[in-house]
Amino acid sequence: MSGRGRPSLYTDEIADEICERMVQGESLRIICARDGMPAESTIFKWLLKAQHPEFVAKYAHAREVQAHQMFEETREIVDQEPDPVRARVRFDQRRWAAGQLLPKVYGPRMEIDANVRAQVVTAEPLSEDEWQAQHTRAKE
Repeated sequence: MSGRGRPSLYTDEIADEICERMVQGESLRIICARDGMPAESTIFKWLLKAQHPEFVAKYAHAREVQAHQMFEETREIVDQEPDPVRARVRFDQRRWAAGQLLPKVYGPRMEIDANVRAQVVTAEPLSEDEWQAQHTRAKE
Protein backbone atom coordinates (compact mmCIF):
# COMPACT_ATOMS: atom_id res chain seq x y z
CA MET A 1 0.00 0.00 0.00
CA SER A 2 1.41 3.40 -0.97
CA GLY A 3 0.02 5.31 2.01
CA ARG A 4 -2.25 7.43 -0.17
CA GLY A 5 -5.98 7.05 -0.55
CA ARG A 6 -8.34 4.94 1.49
CA PRO A 7 -7.44 1.69 3.18
CA SER A 8 -8.58 -1.34 1.23
CA LEU A 9 -7.02 -4.06 3.32
CA TYR A 10 -9.44 -5.87 5.56
CA THR A 11 -8.82 -5.82 9.30
CA ASP A 12 -11.02 -7.01 12.13
CA GLU A 13 -10.73 -3.57 13.74
CA ILE A 14 -12.12 -1.78 10.67
CA ALA A 15 -14.86 -4.38 10.26
CA ASP A 16 -15.88 -4.03 13.91
CA GLU A 17 -15.92 -0.23 13.70
CA ILE A 18 -18.07 -0.28 10.56
CA CYS A 19 -20.60 -2.63 12.15
CA GLU A 20 -20.63 -0.73 15.46
CA ARG A 21 -21.29 2.57 13.70
CA MET A 22 -24.10 0.99 11.69
CA VAL A 23 -25.68 -0.31 14.89
CA GLN A 24 -25.44 3.23 16.29
CA GLY A 25 -27.51 4.43 13.34
CA GLU A 26 -24.92 5.78 10.90
CA SER A 27 -25.38 5.03 7.23
CA LEU A 28 -22.67 3.16 5.38
CA ARG A 29 -22.16 6.22 3.19
CA ILE A 30 -21.41 8.44 6.20
CA ILE A 31 -19.16 5.81 7.77
CA CYS A 32 -17.14 5.51 4.58
CA ALA A 33 -16.78 9.29 4.26
CA ARG A 34 -14.78 9.36 7.51
CA ASP A 35 -10.99 9.52 7.44
CA GLY A 36 -9.33 6.14 7.74
CA MET A 37 -12.35 4.23 6.47
CA PRO A 38 -12.48 2.26 3.23
CA ALA A 39 -14.65 3.33 0.32
CA GLU A 40 -18.17 1.89 0.03
CA SER A 41 -17.07 -0.01 -3.06
CA THR A 42 -14.38 -1.75 -1.01
CA ILE A 43 -16.90 -2.83 1.61
CA PHE A 44 -19.25 -4.13 -1.08
CA LYS A 45 -16.36 -6.12 -2.56
CA TRP A 46 -15.70 -7.64 0.85
CA LEU A 47 -19.37 -8.61 1.06
CA LEU A 48 -19.82 -9.85 -2.50
CA LYS A 49 -16.63 -11.84 -2.79
CA ALA A 50 -17.25 -13.34 0.66
CA GLN A 51 -13.50 -13.52 1.24
CA HIS A 52 -14.22 -12.59 4.86
CA PRO A 53 -17.21 -14.69 5.99
CA GLU A 54 -16.89 -13.33 9.52
CA PHE A 55 -17.47 -9.81 8.16
CA VAL A 56 -20.47 -10.94 6.12
CA ALA A 57 -22.02 -12.38 9.30
CA LYS A 58 -21.18 -9.28 11.39
CA TYR A 59 -22.54 -6.97 8.69
CA ALA A 60 -25.80 -8.94 8.39
CA HIS A 61 -26.26 -8.91 12.15
CA ALA A 62 -25.53 -5.17 12.32
CA ARG A 63 -28.18 -4.54 9.64
CA GLU A 64 -30.74 -6.58 11.61
CA VAL A 65 -30.03 -4.61 14.77
CA GLN A 66 -30.21 -1.39 12.76
CA ALA A 67 -33.69 -2.37 11.50
CA HIS A 68 -34.93 -3.04 15.03
CA GLN A 69 -33.54 0.29 16.21
CA MET A 70 -35.18 2.17 13.33
CA PHE A 71 -38.50 0.62 14.18
CA GLU A 72 -38.06 1.53 17.86
CA GLU A 73 -37.38 5.13 16.80
CA THR A 74 -40.82 5.30 15.20
CA ARG A 75 -42.41 5.18 18.66
CA GLU A 76 -40.23 8.04 19.89
CA ILE A 77 -41.00 10.09 16.80
CA VAL A 78 -44.74 9.73 17.26
CA ASP A 79 -44.51 10.58 20.96
CA GLN A 80 -42.04 13.45 20.76
CA GLU A 81 -42.20 15.21 17.36
CA PRO A 82 -44.44 18.28 17.71
CA ASP A 83 -44.94 18.83 13.96
CA PRO A 84 -47.37 16.14 12.70
CA VAL A 85 -46.26 16.44 9.07
CA ARG A 86 -42.59 16.09 9.99
CA ALA A 87 -43.47 13.24 12.35
CA ARG A 88 -45.29 11.39 9.57
CA VAL A 89 -42.38 11.76 7.13
CA ARG A 90 -39.82 10.61 9.71
CA PHE A 91 -42.06 7.74 10.85
CA ASP A 92 -42.71 6.53 7.30
CA GLN A 93 -39.02 6.69 6.35
CA ARG A 94 -37.90 4.63 9.30
CA ARG A 95 -40.73 2.13 8.95
CA TRP A 96 -39.93 1.72 5.24
CA ALA A 97 -36.20 1.34 5.90
CA ALA A 98 -36.80 -1.24 8.64
CA GLY A 99 -39.03 -3.16 6.21
CA GLN A 100 -36.31 -3.15 3.59
CA LEU A 101 -33.63 -4.30 6.01
CA LEU A 102 -35.75 -6.93 7.73
CA PRO A 103 -38.76 -7.67 5.51
CA LYS A 104 -39.92 -10.81 7.35
CA VAL A 105 -40.38 -8.79 10.52
CA TYR A 106 -41.22 -5.24 9.36
CA GLY A 107 -42.17 -5.66 5.70
CA PRO A 108 -45.70 -5.42 4.34
CA ARG A 109 -47.93 -8.41 4.88
CA MET A 110 -49.30 -10.08 1.80
CA GLU A 111 -52.38 -12.25 1.66
CA ILE A 112 -52.74 -14.83 -1.03
CA ASP A 113 -56.18 -16.03 -2.00
CA ALA A 114 -56.12 -19.00 -4.32
CA ASN A 115 -59.00 -21.01 -5.70
CA VAL A 116 -57.92 -24.48 -6.63
CA ARG A 117 -59.89 -26.79 -8.86
CA ALA A 118 -59.12 -30.47 -8.72
CA GLN A 119 -60.22 -33.29 -10.92
CA VAL A 120 -60.08 -36.91 -9.92
CA VAL A 121 -58.40 -39.10 -12.49
CA THR A 122 -59.15 -42.79 -12.50
CA ALA A 123 -57.06 -45.53 -13.94
CA GLU A 124 -59.97 -46.98 -15.89
CA PRO A 125 -60.27 -45.99 -19.53
CA LEU A 126 -63.08 -43.61 -20.46
CA SER A 127 -65.66 -44.29 -23.09
CA GLU A 128 -65.82 -41.88 -26.00
CA ASP A 129 -68.95 -40.23 -24.53
CA GLU A 130 -67.32 -39.79 -21.09
CA TRP A 131 -64.21 -38.32 -22.65
CA GLN A 132 -66.27 -35.84 -24.69
CA ALA A 133 -68.33 -34.87 -21.64
CA GLN A 134 -65.23 -34.16 -19.56
CA HIS A 135 -63.51 -32.10 -22.25
CA THR A 136 -66.65 -30.17 -23.08
CA ARG A 137 -67.02 -29.15 -19.39
CA ALA A 138 -63.34 -28.24 -19.16
CA LYS A 139 -63.61 -25.78 -22.06
CA GLU A 140 -66.59 -23.97 -20.54
